[in-house]
Amino acid sequence: MVTSSRTEQRLQRVAARCSDDPARAILGLLHATQGVAVLALGNGFALPVTGSFMEGPPGSGLGESRVLFDVSFAVGVAAFLFISAIAHWLIASPWYFPRYRAGLVAGRNYARWVEYSSAHQ
Repeated sequence: MVTSSRTEQRLQRVAARCSDDPARAILGLLHATQGVAVLALGNGFALPVTGSFMEGPPGSGLGESRVLFDVSFAVGVAAFLFISAIAHWLIASPWYFPRYRAGLVAGRNYARWVEYSSAHQ
């Protein structure tokens, strides 16, 4: 029963710190605003995405590298900011926040795991 009591105390501390905190929703708004600003201020700079494909039987090597398409730098940065805004709003939402809080109480921050795993792929 001691463990249950400690868990309950921990849940109450986390709940008191997080439940009425509008910071996540505000950060989502900030990231969305930044995304709009990046799109508005973008200057058309783009980076090429290149690819090379096998030509011939396996082991024959790759063909020449060619440009497949260009990616606008502003669009890429803005997309990251919009994804971050959506993540903040998701965590702040009333239907996901209880799960988020329960994970924190258990010592797990699944949102951070998703953030880190997507940054290293």
